[in-house]
Amino acid sequence: MVEKVGIIGLGLIGGSLARRLNANGVEVTAWNHRPHPYAAAQAEGIHCVNTLAELVAFEPQALVLCNPLKAMPRILGELKPLLDEHPGITLTDVGSVKGMVLSQVEQAGLGECYVGAHPMAGTQFSGYAHSRADLFQGAPLVLVPPA
Repeated sequence: MVEKVGIIGLGLIGGSLARRLNANGVEVTAWNHRPHPYAAAQAEGIHCVNTLAELVAFEPQALVLCNPLKAMPRILGELKPLLDEHPGITLTDVGSVKGMVLSQVEQAGLGECYVGAHPMAGTQFSGYAHSRADLFQGAPLVLVPPA
């Protein structure tokens, strides 16, 4: 069973995932590019950190990329040396564009620890304030292994 998960990005999807995992007893630590959702997340028992280095040092079993796609190359570049120091962490994402993300993951040298995923859930809203623990209830999750 997964006991520790790291979340990168506390928007609608990342926030909903963090809330769901936390409600199910999983220890969740999150990082967001801006700290504005931290107070609300911390009030619900989600540990928030200020850097990706702190997030990886938490040593989650899985690290979920829930950040905007345009930020992916920068975040992956910063994660590469951190994950090299913690080789047991599985990297996954929730982005809808798998080919581009897989290419960026491989360019960053993180293909060996990556499993692409896409939850078929969401709403027309964005941001942590609109996230909810039941967003994934009954929704399929597509796993996308590399070719």
